[in-house]
Amino acid sequence: MSLVSIIVPIYKVEKYLNKCLISIVNQTYSNLQIILVDDGSPDNCPSICDLWAKKDTRIQVIHKENGGLSDARNAGLSKAKGEYVLFVDSDDWISLNMVDTMVKTIEKNNADMVICQYAVVYPDGRIEQLHYQGNKEKILSVKEALRLLLEDKEITNHVWRKLYKRSLLPDNLFPVEKNYEDIYVMADLFIKCKKIVNINEVLYFYLLNDNGIVKNIIYKNCLDHYESLLHSYMVIRQIYPELEENIQVSKWKSGLGLLNDLRLVHDEEIKAQQLSKRIVLELNDISHQITICKKELVEYYILKIVPTFFEYAQKVERKRKLLVETFSYCKKLYQEIHKSDSKKFYIIGAPFYGNLGDQALFMGECKFIKDNFPEYEIVYVLEKNINFLLLFFLKFCIKKNDIVSIQAGGNIGTLYLEIHKKQELAIKYFRKHFVVIFPQTYYYSNNEEGKKLLNKTVKVYNSCKNL
Repeated sequence: MSLVSIIVPIYKVEKYLNKCLISIVNQTYSNLQIILVDDGSPDNCPSICDLWAKKDTRIQVIHKENGGLSDARNAGLSKAKGEYVLFVDSDDWISLNMVDTMVKTIEKNNADMVICQYAVVYPDGRIEQLHYQGNKEKILSVKEALRLLLEDKEITNHVWRKLYKRSLLPDNLFPVEKNYEDIYVMADLFIKCKKIVNINEVLYFYLLNDNGIVKNIIYKNCLDHYESLLHSYMVIRQIYPELEENIQVSKWKSGLGLLNDLRLVHDEEIKAQQLSKRIVLELNDISHQITICKKELVEYYILKIVPTFFEYAQKVERKRKLLVETFSYCKKLYQEIHKSDSKKFYIIGAPFYGNLGDQALFMGECKFIKDNFPEYEIVYVLEKNINFLLLFFLKFCIKKNDIVSIQAGGNIGTLYLEIHKKQELAIKYFRKHFVVIFPQTYYYSNNEEGKKLLNKTVKVYNSCKNL
């Protein structure tokens, strides 16, 4: 097994750090060098790091004076001995099979970099996958990867969500005392590669932290963002001048976002206004729709037109998108189900979301099935894809000798109502089959709503005679 160095820069994240480290030390891939860089954190993070180092010999802790995210990552790189390097931010977490999946992909394809998908975790607990949901693996040329980087959808500038060959990364990769360092270095890293692979699995969970750099709108951060974009455009333009039009489109979109941020700057307002004028002039060169004397139009476009359009489009497109995604997923499942004639053990509601407990339970279920039902082939159905159309399709695929199971967890009752409803819907659809429900905890609120739901649940479970 190749050694993988995981670098975790740490500063004022005591609320999130344990969850991040739990997801790393429990990886299904064990040959890890885990480098925790305490960047002079003033809270309990230093002691948390030291406690983890006592529990796991793979963990190495660096305590240093505060120098910022770039300096912390560089410090980690200077100690990285692995053949591959992975960056994880200390308020995020990763899927338990992330390293294993990424290493297998990079070695199978003899690639220089592998990119996985990520989901955004909102402060209210919602989890949303943002972009690429295409083929399982997509091999990219450097030019194609840079084009997608400029689009900032399927591929983003984030330094996390990527596994790198160590040879790509110099020790002092990141510009010190600069924020948005990801944007600054990513184009440079891409042009060093011969082959890049993009996979469609969500393996990284990005917490939208209200205290993060992206949320901290001050003049310096806006300036760093602007300068990092200019550097990235310069690098791409020098290597692939034919991508100029893509650069201009990216510049337009980024410029509008920066103008909106600069409007909210209060610490250095005069400098912010000067940078705003410079960006408006550049946008004017790109499109005659916006002029320097029409800055109000820019603000109106950002604050009014764009949100209204997306809200309308979301309502109109929701049903069509649901149909397209469902039929696409049905096609994928059909191919998986019919690739062999063996009996199937279905797991309904496999966790796509970032709850590490549910992910661990899912892995335990798979091991239990392999140990006790070796003649059965496991087919899992992701929780996010469950709806009545998909279940109706599966009803005609599942054979008499197949076993249907419901994912374990704490999803029965009023706490996680959406997952509860999906599980009960599945039980209704498959009540004539042999159904296994893996261990669950349940909770019903002690009010009228909770009592009604409990009575309904009793009826649903009693209707399933082969439970």
